Amino acid sequence: MGKEYDYTTEYNERKSEYAVIGKPLIRPDAWEKVTGRGKFAHDFTLPGMLFGKTLNSPHAHARILNIDTSRAERHPGVKAVVTSKDFTDKLQGTLRAGWFPPFLKDQLCMAKEKVRFIGEHVAAVAAIDEATAEEALDLIDVEYEILPAVFTPEEALKEGAPVIHDWAPDNVAVRAEWDLGDFDEKIKQADFVLEDAYDTQYVVHASLEPRSCLANFSPSGELVVWASAQQPFYNKTILSETLGIPEGKIRVIKPFVGGGFGGKADDSTYMFPIAAALSRKVLKPVKITFTREEEFTCATRRVQSHVDMKIAVKKDGTLLGVDSTFLDNGGAYLSYGGITTFLHGGLQGGPYKIPSMRFLGIRAYTNRPTSGGQRGHGAIQCRWPWECMLDTIAEKLDIDPLEIRRKNGLQKGDVTVNSLVIRSSGHVECIDRSTEAIGWDKKWKKLPLNKGVGMGSNFFCSGAGFSFFFDNPPTHSAVTLEAYEDGGIILRSGVACIGQGCETVLAQIAAEELGVNFSDISVIAGDTSSTPVDFGSYSSRVTTFGGNASKSAASQMKEKLLEVAADELEANKNDLTAREGKIFVKGNPEKGITFAKAIKAYFNRHKELLITHGFYTPPMDAKAENDVLSGKVNLSPTWSFGAHAAEVEVDPETGQLKVQNITAAHDCGFAINPMMCEGQLEGSVQMTFGQALLENQVMLKGKVLNPNFLDYRFPTALDTPPIKSILVESMDDAGPFGAKEASEGTNIPTPPAIGNALYYATGVRIKELPITPDKILEALEKKGGKQ
Repeated sequence: MGKEYDYTTEYNERKSEYAVIGKPLIRPDAWEKVTGRGKFAHDFTLPGMLFGKTLNSPHAHARILNIDTSRAERHPGVKAVVTSKDFTDKLQGTLRAGWFPPFLKDQLCMAKEKVRFIGEHVAAVAAIDEATAEEALDLIDVEYEILPAVFTPEEALKEGAPVIHDWAPDNVAVRAEWDLGDFDEKIKQADFVLEDAYDTQYVVHASLEPRSCLANFSPSGELVVWASAQQPFYNKTILSETLGIPEGKIRVIKPFVGGGFGGKADDSTYMFPIAAALSRKVLKPVKITFTREEEFTCATRRVQSHVDMKIAVKKDGTLLGVDSTFLDNGGAYLSYGGITTFLHGGLQGGPYKIPSMRFLGIRAYTNRPTSGGQRGHGAIQCRWPWECMLDTIAEKLDIDPLEIRRKNGLQKGDVTVNSLVIRSSGHVECIDRSTEAIGWDKKWKKLPLNKGVGMGSNFFCSGAGFSFFFDNPPTHSAVTLEAYEDGGIILRSGVACIGQGCETVLAQIAAEELGVNFSDISVIAGDTSSTPVDFGSYSSRVTTFGGNASKSAASQMKEKLLEVAADELEANKNDLTAREGKIFVKGNPEKGITFAKAIKAYFNRHKELLITHGFYTPPMDAKAENDVLSGKVNLSPTWSFGAHAAEVEVDPETGQLKVQNITAAHDCGFAINPMMCEGQLEGSVQMTFGQALLENQVMLKGKVLNPNFLDYRFPTALDTPPIKSILVESMDDAGPFGAKEASEGTNIPTPPAIGNALYYATGVRIKELPITPDKILEALEKKGGKQ
C-alpha cells in the first residue's frame, strides 16, 4: 500500500522495547476517507431541514440605519429571518484568560449598529432550499450611512483617521511592548548591528472543506450542532453566550473535518450561532455552508505584517540581542489574532540564545476582513526576517550560516530571556541532518550561477500552558477509558481531530501503556455530550496534552488489572507486565492471562464497570516568571525545534524560481507514529511553500479581488517540490513517552530557507512575501542587470 516504511535502524530498534508506539500504523479513519464513506458537516441531513444563507455587508465601513426584513419574510419558501436583535450583546473575541486585557473581546455575532468590513454578516435567512434563500437575501432592505474607511495600519494610526471602534479612538487593537535583558546595554557591546525591514502577506486557510454547520433546536429547548470545528467545547460556550441558553442544553458534535489550520477555531463566533438562531425560530434543523467566495471574504486569514528588526552580534557570531517592531493589519475585529501580536515577540525567544529582547507589537484596526490564527500562529512573521537576516550577518562576519546557528542554539536546560524553559533540544541535529540530506557541503556557494541552497531554523510550543478560553479550568485535557469483558477498550476524548490523526495518536499511547493491541482500542471523540473536556486543536497541543491524559487513564487501568491478574496467577503484582493483550510474569510469557480474562475477573470482584479517568494540566514552571504583558511567560510545557533546507534554480530571463527539493528535519521528541509525523512535515512544507512563492490575498479598498481557487494561487501536487522528511527525537520528559509537537512548528522555516537559497543563487534578497518573478527581475535589474 503506497510507500513502504522500513525504519531499519532507529525505528526497528524499538520493536522489542515498544509494541504499539513508534510504529507507522495506518489510521483507522483512513479507509472511510479514501473510500468517500466519511461524513463531514455538510454531509449531514435531518428530516425537514432548511437551508441558511447570510446577508453580508457590501460596505467596508457604514452605520446601519434600518433593516427591513418584511419582504424576505413574505417570500414563498422562507421560514425564518434573523438579525442582531435575535442574539445577546455578549462580545466574543480573542480569549478569556485573566492575564490579557479584558477588552480583547470586540465582536458581536452579527453586526448591530455598524458594519466594519465587506463581508460582515448583517442578517440571515432559512428557506426550503438554497436558491430560495439566495432570493430572499435580495429582498432584505438595509439602509446604510456610508462612513470613511481605512485599509492600512499606517492610515489607521494617523491622527484624525476614521475611528473603527469607539473604545479604540487611536485604532490600536493590541499593543504589546517589553524590554528584556537591557538591549541598549547589549548593543554597546556589539561589533556588528544589522537593521532591516521585511513584509508578509495575507494568506487564507484554503481548507478543501468549507465551513459548515447543521443546527437543530428542539421544542424541549435543547440544541444540537454538527459542525466543522476545532474547539467543540469552546464552541458550546460561544453558543451559550450568544444565544442566552444554558451550556447544559447544548451539544456540539464534530464529524470529520476537511482541514482547519486555525480558521475553524476562530470563525465559529458567528456561523454556528446564526444557524442555531434560525433553527430556534422555526424549531427545524438549519444548515449553513459557506460558498468558496464566503470562505475568502467572510472568514479569517493569516495577518499581514510589516517588521522592522535590528540584530546585534559580536564578531565571533555570538548573538547579543534583537530589537523588533511589528505592525499588523488586523482588520475589523480581533478574533484570535489578538494573540498573534504577543506571539510575534514571545516566539523570538528561540531557537537561539538571545540575551536581550526589545519588542513592540501593534495590531491596528482597519476596514479589512479580520485576520486571525493560522498554522504557525505569529511565528511565520518573526522567523521570516530573523532567518534571512541571520544569513546576512553570517556573510558580513564571514561565518558559515550553519555554524552561527549551531553556536547560538538553545540546549536542554536553558531558560530564555523571556522565561521559556527548554527541557529538550534537537536544534543542532535538525540543522545537521537537513543540510546533510540536501548536500550542503557540496552545494553551498559551489553551484553554478542562478542555483543555490539555503536553510532556516525554527522552534514552536507544544501547547499553550494556560487556558485561552476558560478561567481557572479544572483540566486542559481529559480522557476516559472503559473496559469491556471481551477485552475491548473504548477511549473517550474531547480532542478535535482536524485531519492530523490525533485520535490515532491517543489510541496508540493508551494501547502501549495498557499493554493491549492497537486494534483493541476504539475512539469516541469530538462530542461535547459523550466525551470529557478538551480545549480543542490549537497551539499544537493535542499530542502533549491529550496524550498525557490518555497515558494517565491507561496507567490507572493497568494498575487495577495487574492487581486482579496477580491474584489469578498467584503472583506478585510487581513481577507482572502487560503486552499485546496479555498480562504475564516478566520473563515467562507462558504464565499469564488475557486482558479479557483480567477484565472479567475485575467485574466479578468489584461488581462494577472498569472505567478510569486521565487528566492533564501543564505545570507553569517554577524556574520561570509568568507575566504575559511583560513578555516573560513560559508559555508551553516544552518546545520543538526544526530546520529546513531548500535547493533552488532561477531563470534570470523570466524571474521564475523553481524549488528543486526541500529537506525538512523536525525534533518531535518521540515519533508516536512516524508515518503521520512525516505526513505532517510534507503537508506543512507544501503549505508554506505556497506562502513563500504563490499565495497572496489581494484587496482593493477592503474588497477581496481573488476570492476563489482559480485566482488565488496555491500549490498543487504538480507545483510542490520533492520533500524529504527527517524525524529527530530528543525524548522530552514533559510529553507522553517523550513526544512533543509535530504540527505548526513544521511549517515555519520553509519561506526563509527558500529566500536564503535565492540569495545564494542570484545575490539578490527579496524581503516581501510572496517571492514572485516580477520581484526577482526587479531586484536583478537593480543589482546590475539580468544575469
